[in-house]
Amino acid sequence: MLAEMHATTSGLKILVTTTGIQDVEIARRSMGGHGYSAFAGLGRIYAEYLPSASCVQNSYSVVLDY
Repeated sequence: MLAEMHATTSGLKILVTTTGIQDVEIARRSMGGHGYSAFAGLGRIYAEYLPSASCVQNSYSVVLDY
């Protein structure tokens, strides 16, 4: 049961992180040129979320290699 729970939460973490990044990108694009402004705050959020998605996906692919 523990292994199944770990697999489920690992997959859910990847899904939530990837969806969050896509949503921030959609919000930035919907703001037009204002989405690039520092006042919008989306650049900071995007910069914080993007590396975490790369780490999560790389860790997940390493697990699949075993």
